[in-house]
Amino acid sequence: MTYNITSAKGLATVTGAGILFAATNANILQTGGWQTSHALLVASLSFGVFAGARVIGQGAGKMALVIIAALGAGEAYNFFATGERTVVEREAGAAPLRDALAKHNAAVSKLAALQQAEPTSARLQIARQAKGDADDAVTKEASDGCKSECRRKQGLADKAQAELVSAVAEAEQMHQAEIEAAKADVDANPVPSSATALADRIGWAPWVLDLFMGRGFSRSAQTD
Repeated sequence: MTYNITSAKGLATVTGAGILFAATNANILQTGGWQTSHALLVASLSFGVFAGARVIGQGAGKMALVIIAALGAGEAYNFFATGERTVVEREAGAAPLRDALAKHNAAVSKLAALQQAEPTSARLQIARQAKGDADDAVTKEASDGCKSECRRKQGLADKAQAELVSAVAEAEQMHQAEIEAAKADVDANPVPSSATALADRIGWAPWVLDLFMGRGFSRSAQTD
């Protein structure tokens, strides 16, 4: 049976066949290419979809039942294959955004931890220990009547105090430098755009949108 390609039915058939071929080709290339045994199955299912759509579209009645199994199988396969391809492509595109978000969150966490932490350093810890030991020695000497060692030990305590003050200043300076570096790291890793922008805006779970898009694309590949 021939018909004019410029008619509504002819145009719909040619357009539907083109869409179905494009979707089939994309699914085959995504799963290994035309050289695989899997490609023949995909192409056969797609041809079954096309043939079933044409038979039903012609109003063939009982004849449509002969090919309805191929039509249903092709529809189901196209849905899942297209859905999987949609998810794979979305995940590949979203990976850099997720990495950028992870770097941003890590930088923010490091900055928060530094801002809450007390300044410290190895020198400061040693100075605090030395100051404590010197104070204990002065106290012990005083309890013994502050003999000839009293003045010397007090001098050592004074030196320990001066070292502690210097170590505190140095630790605070180093800590502030670390905070500034962490702030620069946060600025260098700003919050990226969402990897699931459309799903976020319409309030859907990303996987629901993936299924919806896969179903829509699969359905668009069917002929009238």
